[in-house]
Amino acid sequence: MEWYVKSPDGAVFGPADIEKLKAWADESRISPEHVVSEDKQTWTPVSRLAELEMVYLVEVAPGDIFGPFTRKVVDSLIEGGQLPADARVYVAAEELAAALDEVKNLREGLEAAQSALAAAEARSAELDSRLAAAVREGEQLAAKLAEKESCIVIDPEVLDPAEEEPQTKVTRGAPPKVSPLDGQAILEARLRNELIRARQKGVDFSFLKRR
Repeated sequence: MEWYVKSPDGAVFGPADIEKLKAWADESRISPEHVVSEDKQTWTPVSRLAELEMVYLVEVAPGDIFGPFTRKVVDSLIEGGQLPADARVYVAAEELAAALDEVKNLREGLEAAQSALAAAEARSAELDSRLAAAVREGEQLAAKLAEKESCIVIDPEVLDPAEEEPQTKVTRGAPPKVSPLDGQAILEARLRNELIRARQKGVDFSFLKRR
């Protein structure tokens, strides 16, 4: 039985018998990405041919699995120092299934961690937004308070005018000159102050009527 081989770039070569394919596999001339066919119509991964014994997998890091290869390819990679010292080599089938399950668990854990991180970032963004809104509200309240404080006006009528009587310069040997209008202004100021104080104390003046 002879086979045709197709490379990943679409090039087809052959036909070749199984012994030739085995030699090509041991020389790394064909890789797991190649496919084989008897009629150039139906193609099958080359690793599916049991006669080639491409059953060895290499795990260079958790989740980084390469292969399958023949045993000669793995040995040549080790001898050539192309594999790290802690690389794991095992046969496919049950161990491959276990490795794939481990990879699946790692991916699920990573997805869960990424989801939790996204939720934390969203929560942080929400808190930042609420903090910014609170700061803006505080600034607005402070501006309103300052505006109201600037609008406070004290009614001058509630302030007591000076009750001190005007001082008149006295010269020796002559009586002081006092204007009758000065005395009247003082009386009016005192009366106005007494009315203001009474009004502030809540005195009712409704009994007073104009005549």
